[in-house]
Amino acid sequence: MTPEEFKWDVLGDAVEEDYQMLYEPLGWARTQFPDWPDDERQALAERTLRELFDGDLIFFFRVGRWGDDVNRAGDDERMRLSPKEVDAVISGADWRTVPLGPAGANVWFGPTRKGEETFANLPPHIKRFFESRWAD
Repeated sequence: MTPEEFKWDVLGDAVEEDYQMLYEPLGWARTQFPDWPDDERQALAERTLRELFDGDLIFFFRVGRWGDDVNRAGDDERMRLSPKEVDAVISGADWRTVPLGPAGANVWFGPTRKGEETFANLPPHIKRFFESRWAD
């Protein structure tokens, strides 16, 4: 998997699965790039989240507390984070540690309509990557 494929994989998970917790891309990077130093995996996950957010492909939202309805929070535009809040959360350490800090446990992300459309119309070389993975 290349860093570009990783980015599309993160978007694909956001589109094809339920809402994702903020830490999930880092967990996936740790799985996909086990030989990389952890600071490089963290940088990849952070860069990926920023690129997807800056491209209006994903949005971030806060769930009030553990156990609250994630789907209800994700559908409520009042729970969405501003760009300044996203920057602070992604720059922070709460999603990089075990156990997770408050932002790591209460911040989630999902696809925007543009993200869903982009994923549906992936470039051919990325589609081949996903098709080969889904065939397994």
